[in-house]
Amino acid sequence: VNECEESSPCGAESECVNTEGSYECRCHVGYRMDPAHGCVDVNECIGGDACAANARYVNECERNPCGENAECIDTVGSFACSCKTDYTGDPFKECSG
Repeated sequence: VNECEESSPCGAESECVNTEGSYECRCHVGYRMDPAHGCVDVNECIGGDACAANARYVNECERNPCGENAECIDTVGSFACSCKTDYTGDPFKECSG
C-alpha cells in the first residue's frame, strides 16, 4: 500500500516518501519539521552568527531548485516554486501543460 497516493498526509512544503508499511514526510529545502505545525520556514538568522556583519544576500533561485516548467520565487531565507501559466503539477518535480 502506498500511503502517499491515497491521501496527502504530509501537508504544505513537504514531500511524502513511501516506505515499507508506512511513509515519511520530508520538508522542502529551507523548511524544517515542527511536530505541531508540519514544515515551517527556517529563519537562517536565528542563533549563532548566521548573519554576521559581512553577511550577503543569497538568491536561492540561482540553484534552479524548481522542476521543469516551473518558476522560482525568491523569498527571505528561502524560495517558492510555482507552475508556469497554463501548467499544472508538482512545481518541485515537473509541471505539464
